Amino acid sequence: MFKRILVPTDGSAASMAAVDAAVDLAHACGAEVVGLHVTPLRPLFSEVLGVLTAPEAEEKARECLAYVERRAAQAGVGATLSTRRADSPADAIVAAARDLHCDLIVMGSRGRGQASALLLGSQTQGVLAHSALPVMVVRQARGAAGS
Repeated sequence: MFKRILVPTDGSAASMAAVDAAVDLAHACGAEVVGLHVTPLRPLFSEVLGVLTAPEAEEKARECLAYVERRAAQAGVGATLSTRRADSPADAIVAAARDLHCDLIVMGSRGRGQASALLLGSQTQGVLAHSALPVMVVRQARGAAGS
């Protein structure tokens, strides 16, 4: 079945739900998880966080990947952690999956709908469009934190 499962995380509730699902699946099929955090090349503006400087973005990456590491350890699943810097997170995710020899990508989706996706862009949608690998999309439950 699957041997290496890539799970990109940005620290959102949706991506943490994807981490949980990826770890559970890895445990069930004896696979390893590969946690990935993509840091933007330029300072990042976030509605919630404001502008992230490079050191803040690096700290955010460490926090996101620490969650992957903790969850994998709790489940007795091997974990590899990786960061990338890129203007396009979706492109970086697809490239990382290829470069790190993954055979599945598990991603979260906030479920904002088509209108928001057109305005905001959707990294999950970009990965779905460009990945040669299967992509499992984990929907964030309505009313969950961060929705």
